Order: sequence, then structure tokens, then C-alpha cells
Amino acid sequence: MFQIELVCDFRESFPSKFVDCVEVFNDHPKKDSVLEILDAINEIGYPCNIFGGVPELLKASQNNNRYEDKIFINLSDGLNQSYSRVQVPMLCEILKVKYSGSPPFVAALMNNKHYSKLALNDLNVLIPAGLLINKHTQLKTELFNRLKFPIIVKPNTEGSSLGITLKSVCDTIEEAHLQIENLLAEFEEILIEEYIAGYDVTNLVIGNKDDIKLNEVIVIQTHQGLINYREVFGIYEKANKLSTRLIGEEVFSSEQITKIQLTSEKIAAHIGARDICRIDYRVTNSGDIYFLEINSVPRISTSSEVGFICSKRNISFKDVLQYYIESVLSRF
Repeated sequence: MFQIELVCDFRESFPSKFVDCVEVFNDHPKKDSVLEILDAINEIGYPCNIFGGVPELLKASQNNNRYEDKIFINLSDGLNQSYSRVQVPMLCEILKVKYSGSPPFVAALMNNKHYSKLALNDLNVLIPAGLLINKHTQLKTELFNRLKFPIIVKPNTEGSSLGITLKSVCDTIEEAHLQIENLLAEFEEILIEEYIAGYDVTNLVIGNKDDIKLNEVIVIQTHQGLINYREVFGIYEKANKLSTRLIGEEVFSSEQITKIQLTSEKIAAHIGARDICRIDYRVTNSGDIYFLEINSVPRISTSSEVGFICSKRNISFKDVLQYYIESVLSRF
């Protein structure tokens, strides 16, 4: 039996983000959440330890350590650099160890909202019209003429709703210019795209092609109504838990849920996601499914979507971890 090593960089080691000078958010996994996973995996029957995070992997690679009898379970978003979610899979490749989750190139693609959308061109998946902006882009009026307002302006390679507030939704070119300028002061790449009115939907998928073990559709209600007309699920809303989760069938027909699930399985297989991913959509009132982004390291805890699914489906947290570990082990 393989020894399982949890790779994690704890929330407590990082500074929080601030919105309007108010401390609101730090989305790295909490130490307590990782300890919860550790205990559950040991109870299932797999020997499990906490290995450490990116610094420990770096040290191991510098020392040319070998871990033939271990499997590394990646729970880390990496450190605070751009494309930080690539760090753990890259270091695991350098160490030549068995590890969970997507490989470096796929993780990098999933970390880039714009290029992950381009990668889906052959799948006939709906995506919002958009443009990629950086500090060298000349913001000419003609650029914006390609888009229908309102538009949303957000960081291209950040997850966890970073950089997204109610000000992100812009009705005019002037508003967009101001928001782009503000974000470029902090982020390297900015994505501007048409704002799609509809339901906020997230789909957690555990498993690999032809062996999907969990595929659950969740609707996120952030404001009073289920349908968002210009609302956002931003960093402030996420940090302060200003949302309600609904299991898919509380909102959609079984046919619509199946359509979302099959879309997610198709996207995950096409991009090359392994073991686990979470895909975010906007679903219009008429049932159109717009792909927004895909997360290579969705949070696993009893307070995340995983815990919500457990409560709704009457399954245990250990059951979900078992699905995840079985998916990883099936590749070795």
C-alpha cells in the first residue's frame, strides 16, 4: 500500500486580501481543514502524513530525495506568484513522484480563464465573448465595439473571486477603462468579457474519463434572486459567506442537470483534467450553458462544496475522499 503524503500550504502562512481597506479573504486551505482530511484518510485505512507545501517540495528536489512508495495528494494553491497552481505539479514532476491532479501544462491552462476558453473551441461549448488585456494593450474604442455591454472586468489568472467586486460590471467604455486601470496595478492580465445574465452554477467532478465517481451540480445564490442580472459572486461575498448553496434539482430539471454534467465531463476530458476539477458556469434563463472557468484544485473540506454535497446526498466526508483517492490510485 502506498503512503499518502498531503501537500498543502496553510492559510495561516499567508497575508489576507483587502477590499476597501477591510481584511476580507485568504483562500488557502486552513490547517484545521487539512488535519480533518488527514484524520479521515487514516480512518479509511490509508497511512497518511502531512508532507508540507511548496517550500518542502523545493527542498526535497534540491536534495534529490526519492519517494517511490508514496503518493502525493495536492491540496495546495501554491504560493502567491502568477500561475501558482502549477507549482506543485511541476515540482512533483521534477521529483518523479506519483501525485494527484492535473499535470503542469493542464494546470497552467486551467489557471488561465482566456486560454482555457480558447481550448474549448472544438467542443461547441458556449463561452462569453471576451478580450485579453495586459499593460501593453492599447485600449482603443474599436476593441470594445466587439462586445455587448454590460461587460465584466476581472483578473485572468486568479481564482477565488480575487479582483471581482460589484464595480467589475461596467456599462460604459469609461467605466471599463477605470476598472482595467485599477486591476492592472495589481494583476498582469485582465479579462474583459460580456456579462451573461443567469444562474451561478458550479459543478464538482471527481474521477477520470470513463470512470466518473462524483458529478454534482450546485447553484449559488448570492443575492435575493436566483438569476443574476448584474450581480457578482465577488471576493467580499465569498469571504463573508454571503451566498446560499442549492443542489441542482432544487432549481433545474433533471434534463438540464444532465446536460450540465455531460458538458463538464466533456470539458474535463478535452482539457486533460485528472482526478478532480470544479467548473463554473452561467446558465441563462433559457437554459444556455456558458463556460466561465475551471479549477484544478477545488477546496476539499466539510465547509466547502464537498461538505454541502455530503449533507444533501447523505454520504460521508470519508466517502468523498475515498472516491478521490481511488481515482488517483487507478492511474498507477
